This record gives sequence, structure tokens and C-alpha cells, in this order.
Amino acid sequence: MTAILGMNCTDGVLLLADTEVTMPIGTKSEADKLYRFFFPEGIVAAGGADGIYRLIVPAGIVAAGGASGTVVMGGAGDSHFIECANQELQEFLKKGFKQGENIKAKLNDFACMFFRATVGEYRGFAAEIIPNLEMLIAISSAGRTWLFRWQGDRVKLVPRLGHTSIGCGMIQMHPMLRELQFSFTCEAMLFHGIRIMLQTKKTVQGVGGRTEAIALLKDGATQFFPPRVTRLVEELVEDIAEYNIHIVNRLVCEAMSNAEWGESALGKLPDDIRRFRDRYMKIFKQSTGRTSGDQQ
Repeated sequence: MTAILGMNCTDGVLLLADTEVTMPIGTKSEADKLYRFFFPEGIVAAGGADGIYRLIVPAGIVAAGGASGTVVMGGAGDSHFIECANQELQEFLKKGFKQGENIKAKLNDFACMFFRATVGEYRGFAAEIIPNLEMLIAISSAGRTWLFRWQGDRVKLVPRLGHTSIGCGMIQMHPMLRELQFSFTCEAMLFHGIRIMLQTKKTVQGVGGRTEAIALLKDGATQFFPPRVTRLVEELVEDIAEYNIHIVNRLVCEAMSNAEWGESALGKLPDDIRRFRDRYMKIFKQSTGRTSGDQQ
């Protein structure tokens, strides 16, 4: 079981995933579910009737030379197909882009080819034995980022201010994602992503373990949020939830019956909120995992 969340941010794209893996014999383990690689980079053309994702590639660019774009992707479904998709898309993008080629169209070409060669072979079989595959694909190239959702043989561009999810926690995540009608930096949106992932891990069987998070920034850098960071943010999220239950909610419903307590609690709210904010900022001062140009 897998839950993966993709968020468009003002400075890039943020992907989060749970790490729990359930073995066929019923035992549990953990595994990283987000995969990063590089490809020959193009240059975004100015303007264009189709908007934001047409590339112009300098003549002579090859996989071994020039600058590179970056891809971070995560999949839900059959683990073998996910691993194959990761590797084969990396090989597919090593060829670079032709002059004026459309990223979304190129990804659709790959999705159709991969679908026919894998899931397409199960045509006519019972639905319960046909392997499924969904993927979120974040791409950074020439100072821009895009978030795509791949399902079946089609790839869809996620709108600039939109957020999405895949996997078994999608039903639980959808209403929480609808609350996020905004976009901030990846570090700011991490709080909201961790909150959604934590709630999903609490309510969906098979989704658990630590939360893995990677930000793909517009300059091509990847910012890894190590487990200690996501764990600290989870603790902050839980403390804020408990504070809302015992202080904010109580303040609203008991203000009329206990005016003295209500005024006292109300006066402390600004200081309490500042403490939560400062605690969140301190998490990133102590540990950040940003890497730039480190093609590992």
C-alpha cells in the first residue's frame, strides 16, 4: 500500500510519500518510494499558444554534456512495474528533446508505450489480477517546474496552483487537499503536506512508517527532508491539533459560560501561535538537506 502527495509550490514541487511496505507473508518493512534522476535540459520558449511546457533545445545537446534537468517521481501500485517505469523513463529521457518538443506529449508517448508493453498484455483478464500503476512526476528544467500525474496510458499536467495525490490514501487525501487553495514555498507547504500524510497514515490501513519528502526546486536543486525533520514536523502538527481541541475549540464553546477563563485564554493566543511558528522555523534552521548540482 502506498500514499503519495504532490504539491505545487511557489519555488518548485514538493513530493511526499509514506515508507511502509507490506510483504506477501504479512510482515512489514520500510522503503524509499521517491526516485530522482537527471536528463539533458532544454530551454523554455517564451510565450507559445499552448502555455507553459514547450521546450527549445540547443543544437547538439547530448546526454553526456551540457546542463541537465531533474526528475523526481513516485509510484503507487505493483512495485515491480514501478521500478521498471523509473528505470525506463530515465532511459527514455536520456535522449533529450527535439526542437520545440512538448514535455507533456513526450511523457504521453512514453506512458502509451509502457502501458502497451506491460498492463496491455493483460487485456481480457479479470480486473483483480491486472496490475495497476499510478505515478507522480515532478520535472525541473531551465528555471521552471511542472507536476504531472500518470495513470494508465495518459499523463495529465497538474495546474500551477493545484495539488494531487495517488495511492490507497487518495480518497482520504482529496477533501484535505481541497482545503489548500493556495501555494507557498516548499518549506512552508511541507507543514500542510505532513499534516495530510499524518492523518492518512492514521486512517488508512497499509499506509504508515515515516514520511519521505523531497522538494524539486526551480533551479534544479533537490531539497531532501530527512526523517528527523518530518518526525519533528509531525510532532508539531499533533501538538497544534491538541491545542485546537483543548484551547481554541473550548474557547469558542465555553466563552459564554466561563468568561474569565475565556478572556485569559484569548489573551494568550498570539503568544502561543508565535511559539508554534518559531518552533517550525527552528526545525529548518537545525537541519536542511538541500543539494544543488550534485548529480548523484
